[in-house]
Amino acid sequence: ERCNNQCFEKREYPPLVPHRTQVRGWGLKTLAPIRKGQFVIEYVGEMIDEQEYQRRVQKMHEQKEENYYFLTIDKDRMLDAGPKGNVARFMNHSCQPNCETQKWTVNGDTRVGLFAKCDIPADTELTFNYNLECIGKEKKICKCGAPNCSGFIGVKVKSDGAQKKPNKPRKKKSPPPPVSGLVVKENPCFICGKVGEVGACNNKICTKYYHLECVRMTSWPEGGKWVCQWHNCNICSKRTIRCCVKCVNSFCPSHSEGNVRYDKLLGFVCTDHDPIKESNEVEVTELPKPNAIVSTDEGAVTSTTSE
Repeated sequence: ERCNNQCFEKREYPPLVPHRTQVRGWGLKTLAPIRKGQFVIEYVGEMIDEQEYQRRVQKMHEQKEENYYFLTIDKDRMLDAGPKGNVARFMNHSCQPNCETQKWTVNGDTRVGLFAKCDIPADTELTFNYNLECIGKEKKICKCGAPNCSGFIGVKVKSDGAQKKPNKPRKKKSPPPPVSGLVVKENPCFICGKVGEVGACNNKICTKYYHLECVRMTSWPEGGKWVCQWHNCNICSKRTIRCCVKCVNSFCPSHSEGNVRYDKLLGFVCTDHDPIKESNEVEVTELPKPNAIVSTDEGAVTSTTSE
C-alpha cells in the first residue's frame, strides 16, 4: 500500500474538470487543493512509433490542424492523446507552470505522470511546459500570460533580471563531456550501412547514426550536441518533416514538389528512392525499340539508374 506506483495503478486523481478559458480554448482546472509534489493525473494516449508520428503530422498539416497531443516517451515511442486519451490532454502550456511531467517505471513499462510543482489552490487552472519542438514552418504563439513568457511555445523562457545570480559566486565551467559519449560502435551508419565508430543525432525523435566521414566532418561538436542533416531542407536548410526514409535527402514544403513525395507504405521518399519511379524505369528499359539490334557487348550496356 505504501508503493508510490499505486497512484498510477489506482488512478488516484484529485477532482479535475475541463473548462473554457478566455483566450486559450479549453483548459483543465482542479476542484480541490493540491499539495506540492502530489500526483495529479497520468498522461495517456495511443502508443506510436516515429514513422506513424511523421504520417500523422503530415496529415495534420494537410488538414490545417493546429492542436497536437504528442508526448515523447523515449527515442522510439510517443504518446498521441488526440484519438485516445483522458482529461490530461486539456492541460494548457505555460512558461511558468504549476505542474510538471515525470516518467515512472510501472510494472516494467514507462509511464508519464503530471505532478504539482507547488501548492495549488482549488478552482485553479493546471498547466505544464510543453517543451514543444517546432514541427512546421510557423512557431506557435504562447498566450500563457506569465511574467517570463517567451512569446512562443517551445522557446526558452525569459530570465528574471532581478533574480538572476544575485549573490552566487561564478563557478568554473566544467569541461564538456568526452566525445566518446556521442560515439557508439554497434549501430550501423544510416548512409553507408556499415558499423564502426558512429555518432548519434541529438534530435529527440531521431534514431540515426553516422560515420564522421559520411557526413563530411572531421570531429564531433563539443558537448556531443549535433543534429543530422536529415532534418533540414537540402536547398534552403529550413527545418522539415519531409525526410526520405531511405537517405538523408529532405525538402521543405516550398521545395518538396518534384523532389519528395509521401508514400502510403514507406513514408516520405525522395526521387532517388521512389519505388514508382524505379518501376517505371525498369518497364521502359525492358521494351526494346522496333527493329533494334540487341548487342551482347558488355561495353554497349547502358545504365538504367537515375544517376
